[in-house]
Amino acid sequence: MMVNPGGVLNMLPSSSLSMWSLGGNKNGVLQTLGTNNAFDLPFQTKNAEWMRITSGGKVGMGTSAPANNLEVNGANGTGSGLKLPTGASSGKMLTADASGNAYWQSSAIQLQLTVTSIGAARAFQNTTKTDWKLIDFFSVVDTDGAKTIYGSSFGWDTATSSYKVARSGSYRLLINMYALGTVSAISNGLTATAGDDWRVAAILNNNNTQSSVISMPFISVIVGANDQSVFVSGVANLKAGDVLSFKTVNNSSTTRPAIFYAGPGHSIITIESL
Repeated sequence: MMVNPGGVLNMLPSSSLSMWSLGGNKNGVLQTLGTNNAFDLPFQTKNAEWMRITSGGKVGMGTSAPANNLEVNGANGTGSGLKLPTGASSGKMLTADASGNAYWQSSAIQLQLTVTSIGAARAFQNTTKTDWKLIDFFSVVDTDGAKTIYGSSFGWDTATSSYKVARSGSYRLLINMYALGTVSAISNGLTATAGDDWRVAAILNNNNTQSSVISMPFISVIVGANDQSVFVSGVANLKAGDVLSFKTVNNSSTTRPAIFYAGPGHSIITIESL
């Protein structure tokens, strides 16, 4: 509406002036929406402000005083304030190309597990040379990145003494086992025979062969009078959902056990993504 020189209020057609209409615009040329003076431009719904462009050109969402070119503050809502769903999935990282275009990529965050053993001397009796027995005394989890990032269904399961892989890729496996000698075995009420070959292997998806993880070497302990702390490491390519367990067998006998000691600083497993 507009008052003419005679003081009469007239209704003008929407196309006769370069104006903004709440129902839409058909001005046909570039128009501006904003202020012509040094005042901020706030945007509201239901009488509440949700976004503001300051007189200095900074944009704030959830804040009326943005300190940067764009500031998103989720304090006024129930979310974190920012959601970028395209290409996103658990564990990915937000990065950018040389032109500054942001995108999600597979995370470079290392997933590390350290689990130690508890108890004392343990005997693992196999009935055949392919009857690998689960080493089930690894129950003290020091750190488990997979469980922290991907949830409780991944990482080390103390109930099953196994590790579920959360993310496909290359992993380094490190195993330290403390094998009892004949003297210590006897003092713990067990029997060990010098010359027996006790083996420990990383087992993939319960496939009971010492080479189920092809690139991972196995431990072979030739029993003597003294205890032996033995260590092995290797790199394995694993897929999300794969399950690793650690098993042992007496490769020399089906009637004599393999005997290892569980305790702080003795038998330890470390798994880390590369």
